[in-house]
Amino acid sequence: MRNVIGVVASVAYIVGVLAFSSKMKCLGLEFSRKFAHMMVANWWFIGNYIFDNVIACSTVPIIIGTVMALSYKYSWFDGVERPGQKKSFGTVYYFISLLLLVNISFRLYGNMIPMGIYFMPLGYGDGMAALVGKKFHKGIYNVRGSQKSVSGSLAMFLVSFMTMYGYSVIYDLNYSVQKLLALSVAAAVIEAVSIKGSDNITIPLGTYIVSFII
Repeated sequence: MRNVIGVVASVAYIVGVLAFSSKMKCLGLEFSRKFAHMMVANWWFIGNYIFDNVIACSTVPIIIGTVMALSYKYSWFDGVERPGQKKSFGTVYYFISLLLLVNISFRLYGNMIPMGIYFMPLGYGDGMAALVGKKFHKGIYNVRGSQKSVSGSLAMFLVSFMTMYGYSVIYDLNYSVQKLLALSVAAAVIEAVSIKGSDNITIPLGTYIVSFII
């Protein structure tokens, strides 16, 4: 019953965030998009507390990912889509990423907590990178047609480090500061070279892979 309640509460929370973000377009579409991006990321902490079953936990990103795929066509949540960016499935990739991370974490470690640290750069770092990059717009560069900025990449690095450090402390994961700094650099580089929403998958999985190297 705990897991069933968790699924219902999780879907309600995420849909509520997406719906609310659509009402925030008056503050700017990029703000409404990244507000949703970061608020949905909070779900990982909810999941850490509620779920002890991988199937129930996986149901959440499957449901929301399906909804977002339909929204891509029917514009149900237009506050989280960039106008004219019809070749990007970034919002769908976001929930595919959640599904992959949840399954890796449960199947290898028995719960959601361990893989959460690799979700922090995507959930919060990537969100702040876009907002800071748009606000300060310093050091513009292009990667295969996608515009990036040094200010955004710096924000990505700093927020990734702070959130991963905080997550490590909260859940007693015992990561060294040096390793977290290296992972933050990796996350910033991966974000910088990813295009068309692919960073929603490449950031957490790429950072996870790098963790085995350093």
